Amino acid sequence: MLPESALSVAPGVTLPEDSASGPVRRRLPLPAPRLAWLALAGAVPAALSPAHQAWRFAAAYNLLVLLVALLDLWLAVPVGALRLRRHALHILPVAEGGRAGLALHNGGRRPVTLDLVEDLSPPLGGHSPQLHTTVAPGGRAAVGYRITPTRRGDYRIGPCHGRYASPLGLWTLRFTWQATTPVRVFPHLPEVGRTAVLRRRQAEAGRRRLRQRGVGTEFESLRDALPDDDRRLVNWTASARLAHLVVNQYQVERSQYVMLLLDAGRLMLPRYRGVTRFDYALNAALLLGSAAAQRDDRTGLLAFGREVIRFVPPHKGREQVLRLLETTYALEPEMSEPDYAGATAHLQARWKRRSLVVLFTDLVDEGTSAELIAHLAPLVRRHLVVLVAMADPALLALARSLPETPAAAYDKAVALQVLAQREAARAALTARGVLVVDVPPQQLSEAVLARYVEIKERGLL
Repeated sequence: MLPESALSVAPGVTLPEDSASGPVRRRLPLPAPRLAWLALAGAVPAALSPAHQAWRFAAAYNLLVLLVALLDLWLAVPVGALRLRRHALHILPVAEGGRAGLALHNGGRRPVTLDLVEDLSPPLGGHSPQLHTTVAPGGRAAVGYRITPTRRGDYRIGPCHGRYASPLGLWTLRFTWQATTPVRVFPHLPEVGRTAVLRRRQAEAGRRRLRQRGVGTEFESLRDALPDDDRRLVNWTASARLAHLVVNQYQVERSQYVMLLLDAGRLMLPRYRGVTRFDYALNAALLLGSAAAQRDDRTGLLAFGREVIRFVPPHKGREQVLRLLETTYALEPEMSEPDYAGATAHLQARWKRRSLVVLFTDLVDEGTSAELIAHLAPLVRRHLVVLVAMADPALLALARSLPETPAAAYDKAVALQVLAQREAARAALTARGVLVVDVPPQQLSEAVLARYVEIKERGLL
C-alpha cells in the first residue's frame, strides 16, 4: 500500500490531464456508533424508573432518538449533490509512475468532510491510500496520490468509494463513483541519462565526417582520379566532359536498416533485482531504436516466443520510436521454447534489405544453442547479426569466489563449468560471423548502444 504522506493537494491546484467525471451513486447509509450509544443512553433512566413507567419512558426516548436521527439524515448533504472528476495520466512509466487525483464539487448547502479510496488494478497497488478532504458549500477541493506501477500493460483506476458523516454524526453516508480510467504502463527508460558515450561519439563523428574509400553506397562528390583508385569508381561521363579522369567518392550510407529481434520465450523469464531479463532487453531495444532514429536509420522490430507475436517493418523518425513503444509496452515473456526457426523464416520472408539484425536472447551452452546457431546462419549471409545476451551476475560472483567449504567449492566448480559452456557457445557464434554482446543486465543498454556506434563508425554494415 502506498504511504499516506503524498496525498492532499490544495484546492485550485492544477492536476494532470482530465480523465473522467460524473455523478456518484448512493449506497445505503449506515448507523454510526454515536447513534447506537445515543439509543443505549436511554436504558439507564428507564431502568431507574418505576416499572409501570419504564416502558413509556423507553418508547418516548427511542421515538425522540428516531426523529433526531431522521432529521440528521435529512439535513445531511445529499449524495447527488457531490460531483467528482478524476485527473490522471493515461500513460505511466513502470517503477516510476506519476500522480493521480480527484477534483470534488459540493453542490449542497453544508460543508462535507469526505474519506475517499480508489480501486486500482493490482500492478498499480490494489487501492489508493485513504484520501481525506473537506469541501465547503458550493465549493471545490482536490486530493491527489501517487501511483507506482510494478508491471507494464493495460490497467485501470476506479471505481472510487467514498463516505462522510451526517451533521450530528449519527449516520455514515456512503457512495460509489463507477467511472474508471484506463492506464497504460510503458517501459521506464532511466538509462537515457547514461548514454553520454553515444552523444560523445556522435559529436566526434560530426567533427570528422566518416568517409571510407570503397565502402558505403551513398554518393558524396566527384574528385580527380589518383593512380591507386579502383577503376570501378571512374565516372566516365564526367571524365569525358572534363577531359580528364574523375572518380565518384562515396561515404558510408547514413540511412541504414536496423531490425530488433526480441525473444519473448522462457529464457527471458528469470529476474534480476526484481526485473525480468525481457524487460532489460526491451529497454535496451527501445533505446537502440531511439539512437538509430537520431542517426536517421530505419528501425523495425520482430518479437517472438513459440510463434511470431509482433512485426513492425523498418521506418525512420521519432514516430517510428513511438510506434515501437506502442507495440511492445504490453508484451510479456511466456513459458515456452523460443521458435528461432519461425522467427528467422518470418524475417527473411518479410524483409530482404541488408540490415543490422540485433537479436536479444540468452546463451546457455553450445549444445542447447545449436538450434540458434543453425538458424542464424542464413541471416549472417545477408545481414550483419549481433546477438545480445545477459550474463548472470550471481553466477559470475560465484565463479570468482574463494570457497571455504567443500560445498562452496562444488558450487564454484559448477559455475565455472556453466560459464565455460556459455563461452563455447559464444565462440561458435563468433566463428560463424555473429557479433556477440554478453554483459550483466545493468550494463546491457550502454553496451548495446556502444556496439551500435562502433558498427556505424567502422562502416561494418
